[in-house]
Amino acid sequence: MSAITPSGDTSLTRFRTLGSSEPTCEYCATSPDSSVKHHWQAIIVSAESGCSTCHLRCIAVLHALTQTGVQVQNRHGLQLRFYGSTTQIIRPIEKIEEQYLGSKECDSLFVLLYTKPGQPKSSSSAVGVSHEISSRNVSTLSLPALLDWLADCRKNHPGCFFREEVPLPSRILDVGGADAERIHIQTSEEASPGTYAALSYCWGGDVPMKTTSSNFEERRVQREGILVGQLPKTLQHAVIVTRYLGLRYLWVDALCILQGNQEDWERESGNMAAVFRNAELVLGADMASTSNEGFLDLQTVKYRGLPVAFVEDETATIYARVYDVLGYGTPFRPAQRDAARSQYSRSDDWTHQPLSRRVWALQEDLLATRMVHFTDRELMWQCRSTSQCECSHLNLIVELQDPSEKTAPIQANIGTLGHYNRWYDIANSVIHRNITNPQDLLPALSGLATQFQEDGAGPYLAGLWKNDLPRALLWRPWGDIGRRVVPYRAPSWSWVSIEHQQLGNHVYPRNTRWGDPLEGLMNTYATIIEAQCTPKGKDPMGAVVDGFIKLSAPLVQVQVIQTDTLTSHVELRPLMVDVECTKSSFGALDYLVTVDEDMEMLYVLLIGECNDGYATVMGLILRPTDLAANRFERVGYIFEGKAMVKYAIQSVVELV
Repeated sequence: MSAITPSGDTSLTRFRTLGSSEPTCEYCATSPDSSVKHHWQAIIVSAESGCSTCHLRCIAVLHALTQTGVQVQNRHGLQLRFYGSTTQIIRPIEKIEEQYLGSKECDSLFVLLYTKPGQPKSSSSAVGVSHEISSRNVSTLSLPALLDWLADCRKNHPGCFFREEVPLPSRILDVGGADAERIHIQTSEEASPGTYAALSYCWGGDVPMKTTSSNFEERRVQREGILVGQLPKTLQHAVIVTRYLGLRYLWVDALCILQGNQEDWERESGNMAAVFRNAELVLGADMASTSNEGFLDLQTVKYRGLPVAFVEDETATIYARVYDVLGYGTPFRPAQRDAARSQYSRSDDWTHQPLSRRVWALQEDLLATRMVHFTDRELMWQCRSTSQCECSHLNLIVELQDPSEKTAPIQANIGTLGHYNRWYDIANSVIHRNITNPQDLLPALSGLATQFQEDGAGPYLAGLWKNDLPRALLWRPWGDIGRRVVPYRAPSWSWVSIEHQQLGNHVYPRNTRWGDPLEGLMNTYATIIEAQCTPKGKDPMGAVVDGFIKLSAPLVQVQVIQTDTLTSHVELRPLMVDVECTKSSFGALDYLVTVDEDMEMLYVLLIGECNDGYATVMGLILRPTDLAANRFERVGYIFEGKAMVKYAIQSVVELV
């Protein structure tokens, strides 16, 4: 075997064989382990000593450094990690071409060695099988990875519940044949039994060609229908992909819900859980910020592989693909991810696409049995069993993930703290996202709330669960000064009542030094007597017009000692007529209460002690709306209330 030099020469290398008769060195015998790093120079020595696997990996590293324009002053200082067919290159890199990375600094690069599906495979453990990144050309559409993922899921994933026929939505689009110029709306009674795709996308303003009460009849199957060429590009592309997959039906909200008809909208938005759960496949137009942009015809295709080796006895051509970790994260140190998606979905890269910033898209993602994400870089697949992507990095993450940390379905641990904590992760995610009409927040969660309730979560109260009271009351606009939503959106005791001015914060923060109610309450002071909400329309899980919680808990009137207008933190002490209290409690306001008279009429309601190792006493800051009736609204929370305990009096209050 010829000597390996760090010259950057990555011309096609020919191997006679990579079979088991070839020597296996100590490095190749090591199983994938995040803690094991190998020095570049040692791998070169092993390759020169006859290890064909190390030789292949040297070729991969040189290819990665050359393709990315990396300039390393001392290549002997490089360190490598091996994860099967993927090699991680770790070093201080001075320069990286921006076509590969969005930044000129990173911790590492990854390079994958692979053969292509349908071509001769390699017997080497350092070579996998991977698709190329598709360009998604509309005129000659070819998505082989998607076809393989869908076929594999149908055949091998019993947990993904493939069915030949599913209940169809009340209205559905019949997309017709591949060359049909028109599509037609059918009702579920008219449509033949079958399966359908559903589109998750950003409206980005108004959507042309919407279905309304006035044009619905002319769009039905017996009439002229809808010209595909007149649809906005995202919807056109959804029709094209649905036909490509051999599916007859497609569901798109703008075309299948009567826009401008409030009664129809309420009824259909309350059925979102079934629509997305029953879809054969959800098409995520992740890269498009408006309905006019589309998600096919990529302008540039990144992460293309190049041939680097040929194995004669296997007639196998081996390719190398280089990719960065800035968007993906490493298998052991993932990029910052959406809180809810870390609990539910099977990947984290599409969180940086326009669709991930849309509130409505959250439940469409989480409810989907299968979903393909059309990102601006590649296709990414998620189902209830696994995650995959065209560049194969997600496959690596899933393979190396600790089984105890793998995603659990939302039906798991029903009725437990963990089950409700999953809902609070959803709440944390929602406040990171954008919504055109703030009044639609509860309707946008209706499908998920319906799923949770069907799984045994109990009565639903405008973003909270009655069976998890009083713990659920201990939300807080962490790191943010919110403002009360106007017009009315939810009772003051619900996190839905607050509009958060800064994205990136949480309403149910975890592991903070000011108590963690999500660990549970080890000593509960409050007892729930009654709680209910009044729905605004036909959807019992949607918008509300009012709500109250009646409970018995320790209550004390307080005086404000100090406030911080930047953080909304407040220092409070019991307001006692005959006793001087020198110990303070600390909390924060949900929004700034600027009127001095209001500040003089504040109360603290103690909820309980957190099971966080410190027995942190937590509670709510209240302002009376009808003091004679003991009726209050929430204006903040207490995260350290021990000083209040001895002065508070057990009282029955009503929160509105």
